[in-house]
Amino acid sequence: MFIIPRTNVIESDEGFSIEVLGRTGMMYGKHGKTLFIDSEVLAPGKGIAIFSDSIRDWGRLTVTWELAPRRS
Repeated sequence: MFIIPRTNVIESDEGFSIEVLGRTGMMYGKHGKTLFIDSEVLAPGKGIAIFSDSIRDWGRLTVTWELAPRRS
């Protein structure tokens, strides 16, 4: 089964997800790893072109830390 938790994101109950990153690019995620896929959204109703040469290797999930302001 698939769910759409937010705009441009589709998640599967099997543990993977796809996020469309604007008009070019997708992020495939599975088990805490991510993979960037170069792609292009085509005209409405025409689909998405995926450039298979861009599929290289797993990246790491990026975690952003927000630091508290320093006390004086």
